[in-house]
Amino acid sequence: MDKCTMTPEELASYLGIGRNSVYKLISEEQFPTVRVGRRILIPIRNVNRWLNGEFSQPNKTTNQ
Repeated sequence: MDKCTMTPEELASYLGIGRNSVYKLISEEQFPTVRVGRRILIPIRNVNRWLNGEFSQPNKTTNQ
């Protein structure tokens, strides 16, 4: 059986970025995650969809 989720550390390795950058992405909700208790799991299919631009970035409001 293949894994269907990865941890933030695994995602950092997969994307070739630092762990802090992964947690920043997660906190900004730029792609969906699943929380099981205190664990954060990232569905692999969602990562690939996010990389292909299928998930839109959240609207950010700025104070003018």
